[in-house]
Amino acid sequence: MARKTGLILLLGIIVSFLALPAVYGKTEDDIPVSCYAGDPSDNRWVGEVAVFNVNKARGNCNILYEECEGDCTPCYVDEDSREVCIDRSGNPYFR
Repeated sequence: MARKTGLILLLGIIVSFLALPAVYGKTEDDIPVSCYAGDPSDNRWVGEVAVFNVNKARGNCNILYEECEGDCTPCYVDEDSREVCIDRSGNPYFR
């Protein structure tokens, strides 16, 4: 009985450990995004976030960085190594 309980406990720990990146933390599918207060050309970088969907980046930046005062501009590097920023309307543009 103790052996069976030990195996179940070990299996639970392994499953929890494997599920951890999905619940908390960065995964390989995350996109690193730089957050800028206001216009990125002013170079007021406030930090970074990792997002699965770049359309959520503006909201994530604004939640995490109060320096933006609700006006963070997220920028990321696309698959062609170009820096892309997202404007207030959610439209991407090249920096």
